[in-house]
Amino acid sequence: HKILDTPAKYVNVFTYAAIGMIMLTVSAVILHITPLPIPAPRFLTITDIIFVFTLITVAVTLYYPLYFRYGTAAIRTFSVFFFLAFFFLPRILTEQYYAGTFNMAIDTFYALSGIFTWLPVTLAVVSLIVVYLISMKYSQRIYSKKDL
Repeated sequence: HKILDTPAKYVNVFTYAAIGMIMLTVSAVILHITPLPIPAPRFLTITDIIFVFTLITVAVTLYYPLYFRYGTAAIRTFSVFFFLAFFFLPRILTEQYYAGTFNMAIDTFYALSGIFTWLPVTLAVVSLIVVYLISMKYSQRIYSKKDL
C-alpha cells in the first residue's frame, strides 16, 4: 500500500486543479447572471486549461521528487530557488536565444514543424508525459525505500 501513495499525490494535484477551474467557471457564470457591481472573471478557454495543466505538470515533476528525497524543511529552501527561477530563467533563455546559442535547434524544429504541423504539440505532450512518468517512478522508488 505504501507504493500507491505516490501516484495518488501526483493525480491529486490535477483533481484540485480541475475543482478550482470548475469553481472559477461557476463563479463567473453567477457573476455574469447577477447584476452585482463586481467585475466577473472571464470564462476559461481551452488554452487556459492546457496552460494550467502544463504548469502543474512541470511543477509536480520538480516538487515531488525533491519532497520525497529531502523532506519539507529542504523544500522550503528549494521553493525560494523555484520562485527566483520563475523570474530569471525566461530572461536567461531569451539572452541565450538572442546570442545565437539555440539557433540550429530552433531552425531545425521550425523546418520540421512546417512539414509536420502536428509535431510541436505532439513533441511537447509526449515530452511532458515522459518526464512526468519518470518523476513519478523516481518518487515511488524514493518513497518505497523510506523507513516510515
